[in-house]
Amino acid sequence: MNDAAHVVDDPLFELLVDSITDYSIYLLSPDGIIQSWNNGAKRIKGYDASEIVGSSFRRFFTPEDRDADEPGRILRDVEQTGRVETEGWRVRKDGTRFWANVIVSEVRRTSGELLGYAKITRDVTQQREIREALDRTARTDALTGLATRTQFFESFDDVIASTSTGRVAVVVIGLDRFKLVNDEHGHPIGDLLLRTRATDLMQALGHSQSLAARLGGDQFACAIPFDSAADLSEVLARVGAAFRNPLHVGPEIVASSASMGVAVYPDDATDVDHLLIDADLAMSRAKRELTIRPQFFTAELDDAARSRRFMAHELSSALVRGQLRLVFQNQVRLSDGVVVGREALLRWDHPRLGSVSPGTFIPLAEATNDIIDIGDWVLTEACTRAAEWTDGLRVAVNVSPAQVTRDAWVDELQRALAVSGLPPERLEIEVTESALLNQTPDTLRHLEQAQALGVSIALDDLGAGYSSLGTLLSFPFDKIKIDRALIARYPDDARAPSALRAMLTLGHTLPAQVLVEGVETLDQLRLVEQQGFDEAQGFHLHRPQ
Repeated sequence: MNDAAHVVDDPLFELLVDSITDYSIYLLSPDGIIQSWNNGAKRIKGYDASEIVGSSFRRFFTPEDRDADEPGRILRDVEQTGRVETEGWRVRKDGTRFWANVIVSEVRRTSGELLGYAKITRDVTQQREIREALDRTARTDALTGLATRTQFFESFDDVIASTSTGRVAVVVIGLDRFKLVNDEHGHPIGDLLLRTRATDLMQALGHSQSLAARLGGDQFACAIPFDSAADLSEVLARVGAAFRNPLHVGPEIVASSASMGVAVYPDDATDVDHLLIDADLAMSRAKRELTIRPQFFTAELDDAARSRRFMAHELSSALVRGQLRLVFQNQVRLSDGVVVGREALLRWDHPRLGSVSPGTFIPLAEATNDIIDIGDWVLTEACTRAAEWTDGLRVAVNVSPAQVTRDAWVDELQRALAVSGLPPERLEIEVTESALLNQTPDTLRHLEQAQALGVSIALDDLGAGYSSLGTLLSFPFDKIKIDRALIARYPDDARAPSALRAMLTLGHTLPAQVLVEGVETLDQLRLVEQQGFDEAQGFHLHRPQ
């Protein structure tokens, strides 16, 4: 009763209702006979008032809904509750259908007497099509046509039900050296390789009960119901062989391989989330061991996974518990030995784990997405600390790939500068080479926006992983930082000076300042001074403080 509409006996109100064209608005008698008709109803359904007033509203329903007495259900529900909102197909005068959002409410006199029901209808066909398109996007990978992670989760129970034994192998497959394919042959060839491998995977699985998905990037997954270990081995052998087939593109041959990890339901886990995690751990071991054989999840990996989950849980609250802190390591200009800047280095002091290595917890923070909050704190804290320095030196801050790709990152950068009062020219943002391996247009656009503010951009850890000229040329870096792994080889490795000299020449050609990380001995310092490097940092020069 409280939600019921009351009659407004006012010609101006009737004129207002009649002028509304986006909504079909009319009055129904308690038994569903149409009493009024506005211009919106005429536009949406195609009838003039003279054709429709006095008719039953049942004529707007599809034959199947009329057979199911959907009109009667709506009248009964509104009689009981006073208001009903529903969606469904409705039929126009010309026989075409549209998807309607419908609201039916009681209309009563101020005395409480029921006059009938106000029915408001809106054509939401376009919105429904958009929802369905978004739903298809969420469940079907646009590049390969395989299921997405979302669809993989939703369909996994169907795979379990398809096997008499109830045993299903979840396999995670990661392409090897996919980044090199993109670098050497271009992203269109990389995309072609992904599409080809998706087709190969479906053919190798062979039967409809199996489920295949692209998890993202260069990772695939499949769920394989099996009756015996021999049956599973046969399917895995076909999948492995399919992923080793070279891709022929005109005269070019693109070599390819993949690493596979396997977890078994219900032996290893009973939910698909943990099965994927377990299979991914096994796949990572296959990559480390450089083996083409599928690696199965084991208790040893389970121990490692539990340890990782504990650390991830603790890391999620490390910031609010005050366990994270910054130290700063000086950067020295080699021509005169003057300190020209300091790099902010993150430390985690845990009451049980002790001092956790950044090499351990930073990749974990990136995997759990905690790096966003931690990275924002590091940026603000480093700027605040640097603004307090009386020597006016610049501060270098590392940022994660996950941070740089976010639209909000540039806003966070500006906020950190504003809150701290640090001039932009005293801030240097360091991005690792890995941030650019699978760069998006947003990555470079955000770096360009930061540079336009007056912030310097440095490429960190050059020489680690898959270094490429394409990475160096992807952005006008102000500084190049050579990874400590190169200088660490000297003097034991006679090739180290040549490798360093090549990096220096390349950096100066860009042109950019070139800094060497990890200078820890006098011999190493003398080498980089002789070769003409611009700056250096390391324990031999200054320890972090």
